Order: sequence, then structure tokens, then C-alpha cells
Amino acid sequence: MKYILVFIIIVYSSFVSAKIIAEVGNCRITSIELQSEIDALVNKHEYSYGSIRQIAFNNLIDNCLISNYATEKGIIVDDSELEAFFIQQVGDLPRFQTNGAFSEQKFFHFKNSRAGRNVLKAMRKELRITKARTILEESFEISEAKLLRQYFFENTNIDLGYAIIDKQDIDFEIETLPEDFEWYFRRNKHKYNKEEKIKLNIFVVLNEEFEEAAIPIVNRQLTQMILSDSTLHANDTHEIRNDMLIEQTQKLARQKAVQVSELLQANANISQTIIESSYLSRSDKLGNLPDVILSSAFEMDEGQYSEPILIDEGYLVYKVIDKRKISIKDEQAVAKLIWQDYIAKEINSINDDLNRKYFEENFEKFIIPTVIVTKIEISNPSLFSSTTKEEYQQEIKHLLETNADDEFKISRIVRDNNLSESKENIYLNKFDNASIVDDMIAIRMNRGEEWGFIPTGKKILFYKALSFFPEFIPSYKKISDQLPRFITYSKTDSTDYREYYDSHKRDFRTPDSLQIGGVVYSIQDEYNNFAFTIPDNEIKKTYDKRMNEFYREKSVKFDFIFIKDPDLAEVVYEQVTDGIDAELLDLIFGCNYTLSKNKIVPYDALPKQISSTLSRMSSDAWSQPVKYDNGWIVLHKIRSIKEGIAPFSEIKHELRKEALLSIADTVASEKAKVVFDSTRYFSHVYNFAEDEEIFKTEFQDAKKDFEVLGDISNYRSELLRMWKNEKYSGIIKLENAYAVIFQTDIRRSHQLTYEEALPQIIEIHNSIKKFEIAKKNVSFIRDKIAVGADPDSLLYYLGGWDVISNLSLTSKIPGVDFSEAIYDDILKHEEGYCSSIIPINSEKLLFYKLLRLRRPSKADFYSDRKYYEKKILKQEFEKWKNKYKVKIGVKIN
Repeated sequence: MKYILVFIIIVYSSFVSAKIIAEVGNCRITSIELQSEIDALVNKHEYSYGSIRQIAFNNLIDNCLISNYATEKGIIVDDSELEAFFIQQVGDLPRFQTNGAFSEQKFFHFKNSRAGRNVLKAMRKELRITKARTILEESFEISEAKLLRQYFFENTNIDLGYAIIDKQDIDFEIETLPEDFEWYFRRNKHKYNKEEKIKLNIFVVLNEEFEEAAIPIVNRQLTQMILSDSTLHANDTHEIRNDMLIEQTQKLARQKAVQVSELLQANANISQTIIESSYLSRSDKLGNLPDVILSSAFEMDEGQYSEPILIDEGYLVYKVIDKRKISIKDEQAVAKLIWQDYIAKEINSINDDLNRKYFEENFEKFIIPTVIVTKIEISNPSLFSSTTKEEYQQEIKHLLETNADDEFKISRIVRDNNLSESKENIYLNKFDNASIVDDMIAIRMNRGEEWGFIPTGKKILFYKALSFFPEFIPSYKKISDQLPRFITYSKTDSTDYREYYDSHKRDFRTPDSLQIGGVVYSIQDEYNNFAFTIPDNEIKKTYDKRMNEFYREKSVKFDFIFIKDPDLAEVVYEQVTDGIDAELLDLIFGCNYTLSKNKIVPYDALPKQISSTLSRMSSDAWSQPVKYDNGWIVLHKIRSIKEGIAPFSEIKHELRKEALLSIADTVASEKAKVVFDSTRYFSHVYNFAEDEEIFKTEFQDAKKDFEVLGDISNYRSELLRMWKNEKYSGIIKLENAYAVIFQTDIRRSHQLTYEEALPQIIEIHNSIKKFEIAKKNVSFIRDKIAVGADPDSLLYYLGGWDVISNLSLTSKIPGVDFSEAIYDDILKHEEGYCSSIIPINSEKLLFYKLLRLRRPSKADFYSDRKYYEKKILKQEFEKWKNKYKVKIGVKIN
């Protein structure tokens, strides 16, 4: 009997000082209570000590939560309830009986003794918790229908066939349907079943390698600036210095990248690490690097080196070492690709016929002014020239500028200097030109600038007007892709658009726009600027007080490289085990993922496949690629950590940082408070804050995230009601900073006119129309499958027909975020049911067929009813507990 142990606990408590290890609302948990709960559980569970300790700790927290609830609801245990409970628990002990019956007199003497009072106090406490929990559970709405639904959800077993179809694959009105395309697929498969792939050699020159070398260069440049500018003081150059250091470091890194590239092209032996990719397709990604790197690689020749590309860490250079056509393994993906291309051709053909007819019948609407210009490209001097590129370009520019009015001399300059020249017919209004440069020339021509220079990357372009044509009919072929913008819609559509505008006028408004200024104090910056630390002996006191927090299960410290492509993951594994720098491989190929790197994590807290792989590995080893989530992960096990309380030496740095960050938080908060208390308008900020602490955002939509502040939804309404330059009513707590903000400008929302809203209305109208067409076409396929047609044949070109077996109604359907709603629909139907068309989102449609359905009977439910009632009560209690913890506060010491 556990209440016999109460006597021992009472005596023990008088000699041992109890440490408070947790505070839950008005309830405190001591180390003695925790040990007592652990002792009570040790013989009941065959778990590790760590697991039993956690269970015991959770039990005590639960009891404290219920105790707080009892206080809140005024739940008490009166003396008669306590006596009845006492009799039930220990009334059969001989010491409380006379002639075989419970003795009220002996109970009276016991409850007035010191030990008896303590035992009854403990009993009253437990009875109160039990009573409060019963009242709490009775407040949960657990109806018979809810229990029955939960039982059916967990015990129904189904086989489901379903299709998820991209709307764009079927949102057209042509007579041919997917089943008629098999002939086209067989006829064109050879054109599509291979895709171009490339393999790259990559190297990266890191900025950090040149940070020290940049310092003396910048110091000399700054000294010269200060000597030549009497208004510039050495104390004012901090920000300039930082900018110059970044610029100089990048400049040195780029020079090294160019040098390495030239040495590699000369087949010289160098120590630079070269990283090799797998074969990559156009749709692949190089980790988190810009997509333009891979897309531009496909435009290069085999053996060609790229120019150095600036990335966050330095400069990246790649060489295309191989290009080849590789078979696509997924036949269904090929089929879908053929389908999409065929439909695009059909639709384009239909649209082209309609657009051409409109153009020919209304050509007078497309008469525009044009100009013939000559374009001369000024690029680089000849290979053996002693002139720099800049000097050469300036020299040619001067010659052309001097002779701009003499076409004969211009021709001679082009010939003598071997310049590239072309002539172009440029549209002056209505239509876009073939390039951005031509559009820029058109803008200048319309301003009366008939010749001039335009910088284009590393080149300079000279242009000059030769002939003007005020009335020119462009070629249909050249403007066909722009024509839909100018084709007048029908009167029926026009009426529909006007009606839609009138009935949805409130939706067509400009957004409220804001500009926000203010001052921000970063907690991290304050921390970084601290010139002091906290000694180990002070940190040790914190460690001793909170030692229970640092108990951990058997754990592991690891990092990883996460990659989307299995072939690339294999290449990364081979290179990292060959000694290539893992950080470089991760920089080039790794994708962000939610797992923490270089952190100590309990094995039990990791996904099963990762935990099992790491547990079999030796320290400092790399795993082969492991299939995980939507990619492949190459794991690096740094070391294993035994079960137990983490030693002070391992925790002290984290505790010191935590303490210093807490001080930094206070400093940042106090600085923000000074500015808040001392200002009323934005202009006042400059009297109390440094320039680098003051910010002013761009003028933008008030519902979008703002620079520095991020999401402003919690204070947007007040900002929109404020006067220009007025201060917000409180200090803003950001994730790692404090800010005082001012509304520096506002542009109120206003109603768009019909003409202004028309492009949006047309887009909405077309989207609705396309959706209805797609739904109609999918319904046609669905109806055939519902009566027994082969779904694989009908859907082969549209992504296929998927079948999942042995699903419960709590399983997740791949690609569907609202599986529960589908399962609710299934419960209303029988085997063979084919659903209606369900939009998953704005781009995808779903329908499914119930292939097999096995659900339990009500008799089965009633035999298990108590188990399910207990299970749902536990679920509801967990929900309540999580909310209540937030409400009353839980502090672990």
C-alpha cells in the first residue's frame, strides 16, 4: 500500500533538503517528490532509468495542472469524503479496527497525531486531484456518435484508387481525349524519351581566405581618403571601412578564381579542390545556389569554363566536362510530357488561326511608327593590343560620338576597328521589341535622342537612327505572341465583365500601403559587443540548480548533406569519403532541411531510418545515401553520447551564452525604452540613436512582410490609423531584437475603376472558364472509370492511376492535405463508389474510386467501447493540458 510509505517519506523529508525542480502555476514539484514517484514506477515498467524519470516527472506535472484547475473551479474534499476514502484505502489494517470492524475512535486518535495529519493531508491531496480530474473529464464532450466515429475511423480498412490531374493538362476545348492519343505517343516516343544532361567540374574560392590580405589594402585606401577629404574624420569611417573590406575581399577572391581558371585551362597542376557533379538535367538544382548557374551551363560548350559567379561565400567557377542524351526511366513521365507538348501545339494552332484571322481583318489597328537603326557593338580590344578594355571602349566611343552625324565615317570606323554592326527595325509604340536593348532605344527615340550609347553588361552599344516610317504594318509572325493583348473581346464577354465588376466592386481596390521607420536594437549585436564574460563558478551554480534539465537519453551528435537526386547523392558520398571537404560539397549540392546539424539529439527523437543508420555507424564515419522524406541524406556521425546527465564541461558554454543573451536582451530592451520614452515623432529618433540603428522601409503593401520587422499583422491596424511620422503605442518585440517604430507615410486604399480592374476581371473570368472546362473533361474520364473502363489506359498521359491498399481512415493519402474529408465521404458510401471531382488547390483536381471497403459492425464497437472511451478521454486531456500549461505557466528549474 502506497500510503504505508507516506510515514517513511515524512520522516525522510525532515532530514533531507528538498530542491524545487519545477513550478506549475501555484504548485511546486520537489526533487524528493520526483524520486518518490520514480521509486513507485521502477517495479512497474521495464524502461530505462531516463524513460522512467520522464514518466514520473510528467505524472507530477499532470497532478499539478489538475490541482491548479481544482483551485480555479473551487473543487474541495470535505471531511466525510476524506474519511470514506481513508476507510477504503487502509480501513482493513488491524491498527484501525476493533473486533474486526473499523474503529471511529482509533481513526480519531490517528487523525489528530502528527503522522496522521500528514497522511490525511496526502490523501486529501490525491482525492482532490482524482475528483477534479473526474469533473474535468465529464466536461469533455464525448458523445456516443463521437466514440463510434473514432472507432470506425481506426478499424475501417479500404483499398482506394485515385487520380490527381494537373488542371493545365486538360483545361482545353478540343475534341480529342487522352484515350485517342496512343498512336501519337508511339509515333513520337523516340523524340521525347531522352533528355540532355551535363556533368560539371566545380571549384569555389571562398571570401574568408582573403579577409586578412584585404585589411592593409583598405587601411591604405582609407588613409588616402582621410588625407584628401578634410571633412572626413577617422571616427566616421567605420561603416565605410566595412563596405570597403567586403568589396576588397570579393575583388581578391575573384582575381584568384580567374587565376585558377586560367591555370586549369593551361593544364597546370594546382592544389585547388575540384568537385564533380553527377549528370544533371535542366530541372535539377544545385542545392541552394541560384538556378541561373545550371541553366547557363546548358548553353555552354563541352570543355568551356564559366566566368566567376558571385555567391554568398565567394566565387564559383564551373566547367562543362560532358554533355549527353540520357534515357528517361519513367515511361509515364515521358507520356505526360508528350501529352503536354501535343496539347500545347493543338491549342497554339487553334489560337494562331483565330489571331491571324483577326489580324488580317483588322490590320489598320496595328499600324505603328518604326525606325531603322544601326547598332554597333564596342566590346574588347584585339588580343595583342596593349590598351585596356576601358581605354579601348572610351577611344571608340569618342570616335563614334565625334562622327555621329556622318554615316560614311561611321562605316569606316566600323571597318577599321573590326566592329560588329547590325541593322534593326524598332517599333516605337504598342508592341514590345525583340530585346530589352531595343525597347530602351525606342524609349530614347521617342524622347528625340536619335543616337547614343547604351551599356550592356561588359559591352557598350552605339545606336543611330537611319530611317523613320510613321505608318508601318508589322509582320504577323513577329507580333503573333503579343497579339492576344490587343484582340477585342466579344460584347457578351464585355457585359459579363461589367456585371462581375458591379457585383464584386469591393474586391477591386488598391491595397493600403505603408512606409515604416524606426530604430531597432539587436540582442545578438549587444551580445557580440560585450567586453566581459561570466566566470565558470557562477555558471556552475546555475548548472547545479538546474541539473535535472540536463539528463538525456542515449544520444548522437551528427551532421549531414541532404540532396534531392539519388545519383547526385551517390557522387557526394563517394567524394566525401575520398576526403573532399564536406562543407564545400554541402555548399554546392546540399539543400536546406529541418533536421538540426551538429547538435546532440537523443536517438529516440530521430526518424527511425536515420536513428537506425546512425546507431550502426562508427564515430567520424559517413553513411551511404539514405532515402528520407523527399530526398536522400548522407549522414556524418560525429560521436555517440551515453545516457545520463550531461557534464558541466559540455553544458557550460551553452549556459554562459544563455546568461549573456539574457543580459543582452535586457540591454537592448532598455535602449529601446529610452528611445520610446524620449520620442514622439520619427525625426526625434536621430537625437537618441546611431545611424546604423535607424531604419526606413520601402513604401509597400501593408499586408506584406516588411524589411527588419517581418509580419506586422499584430500592429497593422493601429499603424493605418496613425498620423504621418507618429510613433506606435508600444515597443515591438521581434524575434531577436526590440524596435520602436513610426508610421512615416501612408497611402490609403481606393476603389479601382472598371477600366483599371478589367485585366484582373479577364484573368478571373478565364481562370473560372478553364477550371470548368477541366472539370468537365475530368468528369468525362471519371464517368467511364465509374462504369468499369480501365483507368490506367485513360489516365496514362495525365499522371496515371494510383492504388493504395489496406488504408485505415486515419492514413494520409499522398498529395492530399485533406484526407479526413475524403474519408468522411467514404463512410457514407459502399464499395465501387466513384467520387465527384474534388479541387485539391487552384491547379489540381482529384477523384477516387472505392475498390474495397471493410468496416466493423456496431457490435464490434460496443465490445470495445470502454477502451475507446478511455482513449479519447486521454486525447482530450492532452489537448486540455497543452492549453492549460500556456494559461498558468510551467517553469522547469
